[in-house]
Amino acid sequence: MVSLKEEKLLEYAEVNGLQGSISDFVKSQDVEYGVLKQLERVANSCKLDKVERIMRVHITKEPFSYKNGLMTNTQKMKRTEIKSRYRNEISNLYISCISQKIKEGSIGVR
Repeated sequence: MVSLKEEKLLEYAEVNGLQGSISDFVKSQDVEYGVLKQLERVANSCKLDKVERIMRVHITKEPFSYKNGLMTNTQKMKRTEIKSRYRNEISNLYISCISQKIKEGSIGVR
């Protein structure tokens, strides 16, 4: 789950010639690709193994905050609440990753 600052999202869209609204951008594969490229740079600089790298993200329109119950008053993520609220999105990310691995032949199907 990724929550992007609106101004950064708009800046990214402008630089990359994307048209639409914030709602369009959070669903955009181009934006997801941009986020994943940034995460890949961090993973490379930290020398993370392949199994430690993030393969897919779900971009949320709503930022995590104390007001919406996803952060504590000391700005720590409430992981249980996040998992509960985004259960379907998380499941879909896992399904998409597994499907991709099957297509690539990196995992077998019986």
